[in-house]
Parts: sequence; structure tokens; C-alpha cells
Amino acid sequence: MNLRVLKRSRKPLKPGDIFALQVKEGEYMFGRVIRVEEHGGPADGFILIYIYNVTSANKSEIPTIDKDNLLIPPYFTNKLPWSRGYFETIENRPLTEDDVLKPHCFWDIVHNEYRDEFRNVLRHKVEPCGVFGLGSFRTIDIRVSDALGIPQSEIEPDD
Repeated sequence: MNLRVLKRSRKPLKPGDIFALQVKEGEYMFGRVIRVEEHGGPADGFILIYIYNVTSANKSEIPTIDKDNLLIPPYFTNKLPWSRGYFETIENRPLTEDDVLKPHCFWDIVHNEYRDEFRNVLRHKVEPCGVFGLGSFRTIDIRVSDALGIPQSEIEPDD
């Protein structure tokens, strides 16, 4: 794993939560919780996140985050990145319309069509377009590493 453990948390997540993650020593990256849903999406209990293409030497100093500056397309995950400590919630800023992409687009490989986060079919691809499926902290590690041009780690998490 290239993602480093920061702080484990089982605290409930809310839309607008800004979280830190770390791949490189001395450099924090940031993401944001966009939706937390019990039902719907690619799987029940999904969390829709953005990971931004911004960094800071201090996880408490959050740089400007913008929906037009994502490192990877919007991503569905579960609570494991937080409970295992790979994501650390720093603060909550209520979401505004300017913070959220409209529409969200995901490729549904099973049905060979584009969908939004509510399972609605989209007529065409809208960038940035993610994958309609629930990803783990390991697949997030792979996507972030690939986007940064960092070799994927052969070391598996030990928890």
C-alpha cells in the first residue's frame, strides 16, 4: 500500500467532510465526502467521494479544493478507508452547488451504459466519469498511485 495510516475513526461521516490522505512523506492530499447513502448507488451503504489534485505539507492547512481539479473521477467507497485510518476527517464545510459536479457520471460495465449515483441512465458520457462500483481502500490506493505516476505497492495492508 502506498496510502499511509493517519488516524483510525468510526465517527459517522457527513456530506461536506473534508479528509486528508497521504501517499508521499511530508505531503498530504485531500478529499471530500459528497454523499452518504444507506441505499442506492452501486451498493447499499455507499459513500461518494472526490479526491482533489492539491497537496499541503500540513493536513490542517487545507488548500483550495475545487470540483474542476480532481485527481481521479468521483469514486464510490465504504467506511473502511476511515476505520483503517487511511482517510482522516479534518473538518466539515457544508456543500454548495458550486462544490458538486452535475451530473455525476459512472460507467456501468455490467449493463454497458452510463449512470448517475442514483442508478439513473445517462444518455452520454460526462467527464470526469468514474466506475459504477464500490471500491475499497486498496483500489483507491491503486487509482491514486496511478494518477500520481507512483508504482503500485506490492505490500498488502497488515490489518
